[in-house]
Amino acid sequence: MPDVRIGLDQRAVNTFTGLQSFTAALNGATPKASLHFLTSGTVAGSLAPHAMLVIGAAQGAGQANVSVFDTDNISPSNARKRDSSTELIAPRNAPGQDGAAQLDAFIADGVRVDWTVAPSAGYLLTSVFFAGTDLQAVLGSVVLNTVDVAVTANIGFAADVLIVFSAHRAANGDNALFEYALGVAHRDGTRRAISQRAPSNQTVGNQRTWLSDQYAALKTQGPNPVYGVEVSNFTATTVDFTPRLGAAGLDTVRYLALEFATLSSKVGDLTTPTVVGDMAVAGVGFTPQFVLAGLTGDTLLNAAVEGGEAGYSLATAAAEFSLAVAQERFANPHNTQSLSANQAWHKPRQSGVADIVGTLQSFDADGFTYDLTTVGAAARGGWYLAIESVPAPVTLAVQSAEHGQVVASPQLTQANMLAMQDALHGHSAASLDLAQAHVLAVADVSHGHSAASLTLSEAAALAIEDAAHAHLVDNVALVQAHTLAVQEALHAHGADNITISVSTLLAVADALHAHGADDVVLSQAGVLVVAGALHGHSAENLALVQAHLLAVAGANHDHLADEFALISDSLLLAVADAVHAHTAADLVLTATQVLIVSSSLHQQLAEQVTLQLGGFVNDPARVFVVEPDNRTSTARAETRTFVVARGRRTFNA
Repeated sequence: MPDVRIGLDQRAVNTFTGLQSFTAALNGATPKASLHFLTSGTVAGSLAPHAMLVIGAAQGAGQANVSVFDTDNISPSNARKRDSSTELIAPRNAPGQDGAAQLDAFIADGVRVDWTVAPSAGYLLTSVFFAGTDLQAVLGSVVLNTVDVAVTANIGFAADVLIVFSAHRAANGDNALFEYALGVAHRDGTRRAISQRAPSNQTVGNQRTWLSDQYAALKTQGPNPVYGVEVSNFTATTVDFTPRLGAAGLDTVRYLALEFATLSSKVGDLTTPTVVGDMAVAGVGFTPQFVLAGLTGDTLLNAAVEGGEAGYSLATAAAEFSLAVAQERFANPHNTQSLSANQAWHKPRQSGVADIVGTLQSFDADGFTYDLTTVGAAARGGWYLAIESVPAPVTLAVQSAEHGQVVASPQLTQANMLAMQDALHGHSAASLDLAQAHVLAVADVSHGHSAASLTLSEAAALAIEDAAHAHLVDNVALVQAHTLAVQEALHAHGADNITISVSTLLAVADALHAHGADDVVLSQAGVLVVAGALHGHSAENLALVQAHLLAVAGANHDHLADEFALISDSLLLAVADAVHAHTAADLVLTATQVLIVSSSLHQQLAEQVTLQLGGFVNDPARVFVVEPDNRTSTARAETRTFVVARGRRTFNA
């Protein structure tokens, strides 16, 4: 089961210098990478003046961000953009920076930053954290110049997806334009991007938005793109970036590359409905654990949309947030605003009027569903990146029930638990197939429990315990470090036809009446225990191979262990601490084995014992012991060695 965790959080930034931590629910894991979004919004869901957007990312000791700003309510316009590889979060205002934070460290559940320039307001920062032992991430950049000439980025692993962002300028500098792109590129060849542009020093606003299904980033100028960034040729360690349509002019393009082990990911298209209600996105192919999505103000692909209008949604099963930037075209004075919200969608129109508003309703088996409470008069288009959820450990529980619970034919895989407990009557768990570190427990029940025809593999445990009557475990096959326990039962417990291999424990223990473990085959370091039972226990027709222990112990009456065949190395057969009528018959022990029938009060019989692999006359490595008893004892030494000591009754060997 792959360990890939994605956490999501939104909180206000400090308005003073010094350290600040941003965290999400990652169960204490330290992220390997983070992605951050900041707007001018300070109150969730409320428009704030100025179109401001910061996109930052961190990985290892590296960091980068791009930031754009378009001043509200002035004429002519005053817009700025900036690229930085020395800051993680660096909001702008008209004259320059409005805060600067550097990555201090990745910490448990998040990151810690150091504010060296204090922001002027408590802007809401939305953060995504990527963690897990099976996740790989790298933050990098390429400088593009010549059209149709690829620049190869050394990722270092087979990336599944790249999140691409750019302010379309040389590294670590700024100039008078509002211009950025945010996009994604998948190793299957799918690319999507949203780009916004607004020139500075314009009396009448001339903002435009572009939605592309060809490029992972693109730069627009007027109604046409200046160039598009094609991300392709994903190899085991590299990815190619190729500028198309025109020269890039030494522009810096930054990316966060991610690989999710065996988990799937997908990049696809969004189209909003024109009526409120559910917006189901199907065809994803899996249940997501995280979705990043973007919407514009139109469904036009690969064409300029008049006005600056883009919204972004981020959602996990535990949290959902959104952010948006709106710039009204031809407004004088300029009308620009942005916001951050604590719901999956809150995107305004370019004028600031609410357009797409809603929450995440569910992550589904084949996609995800939003519940939209506000929609536009026309459909809006966009894209999404979905990352598959990790299959959660499954618990199937039937408990605290009084009558007639049935759980039949379940299929459990990968660290799952099936529990049926605290029930009074008639519980059944039948025809189970459990694999990889599973636990099947039928516990604390009073009557009539059955677990039959089980197959467990790889570190599985089957436990049936604390039952009062008629428990049955039969036809069980266990392999690789498994435990089968039937214990503390009051009556008529059976464990038969069991096959156990590789470091396996079969226990039938602390039962009061009529427990049976028969037709058992154990191989490779297995243990079969029928212990602490008061009456009528049977372990027969057993075959044990390689360092196994068979114990029928602590029983008061009528224990039978016969027709045993013990083969190979270092085996121990023990029938011990029994009060009455214990029999170990027809035993075959081979290669440094010990048969012990001991500490019994009456009529212990061990007969027809054969110790094989010749040359063992007077061989101390092969010992047969019947003890203790202070009456009659008999010992023979022919082709076998028997030691019988302190017998109270007649013992035959």
